[in-house]
Amino acid sequence: MHFIVEKRFRENMKLVVRPWRGILTGGTLTATSAIAMVVALQVPLNLSIGTAGTAAALTGFTGTDSVEQAVRERNDPRISQSTLLKSPDDRGDHGCIDQLLVTSFTPYDECVIGDKTSDRTMVLLGDSHAYQWGNAFDALGRKLNVKVVTVIKSGCSPEVYKITREDLGREYTECPQWRKTALAYIEKLKPDVIAVANRVQYTTVREGAEDTFKTLRATGSKLVYLTDTPKPTFSVPDCLAEQSDNPAECTLRAETAVDLPDFRKLEREVAEEYGATVINTLPAFCADGYCPAVIGGHVVYWDNSHMTGSYAESLVPFLEPAFKQALAG
Repeated sequence: MHFIVEKRFRENMKLVVRPWRGILTGGTLTATSAIAMVVALQVPLNLSIGTAGTAAALTGFTGTDSVEQAVRERNDPRISQSTLLKSPDDRGDHGCIDQLLVTSFTPYDECVIGDKTSDRTMVLLGDSHAYQWGNAFDALGRKLNVKVVTVIKSGCSPEVYKITREDLGREYTECPQWRKTALAYIEKLKPDVIAVANRVQYTTVREGAEDTFKTLRATGSKLVYLTDTPKPTFSVPDCLAEQSDNPAECTLRAETAVDLPDFRKLEREVAEEYGATVINTLPAFCADGYCPAVIGGHVVYWDNSHMTGSYAESLVPFLEPAFKQALAG
């Protein structure tokens, strides 16, 4: 999912989770949206999910036991109505992301997060599945006293392979052009640590992944690779709104959400081959074959692909050990 498409999708979600926006704007609704709007009018304003109407304990991830607890509580997740209503907008707000038609990377103020005054530097490289970690890396950078530069482009994997986009109706030529300039910037910057995260794709090829990791290793930076997060096949906020009587329906089955296992394995193998520390992110999302939609009072995803900024920020303790070690040299 890429941000031009995501923007339209997110706006549609607002009509479902916050139906009055559609009423006030007087926008034309499709038949499907109209049905969803009726459901939303009947449900979200009178939620009975867990502790709706009262303040839920917004702890997010506090260890793998919190994920296991969320699996056990999937029929009665601890989530407030206000948290659910805010979830489609909880995209995170730290870092920058270049859009589809941008062909070169040029850092600007919003690209720098974490401890902006630090002499130590970390790069977060990837696509929108790297951008979703922005809140976590901002907090992590401030905690570990390291400046974080986000080098991110929508729909553009840092790995080399051909991408064809239906919305553009052609090959995504802007991606390799941008990637070339992004890698050149990183080579010149020579950060202490480079963190790589991206959406796993079935078009991934080993040679393309190796090309990128070979370039990154040559910088002399410590490499950290974050495995891809689970991918819902539906809008999680909409599901929670519509399934208030049966929220377990919104729990993801790991066998579906952890998609493309062969390609996930390929990327992990290449990262390890080139000396990267690999952070398996799945224990922060899934347990016992399930990936809950709500963990520690937080909605985990703001759409059908990306985690919320608030849940990402709660994952700082999960990420900290690997990055602390990488920064130690």
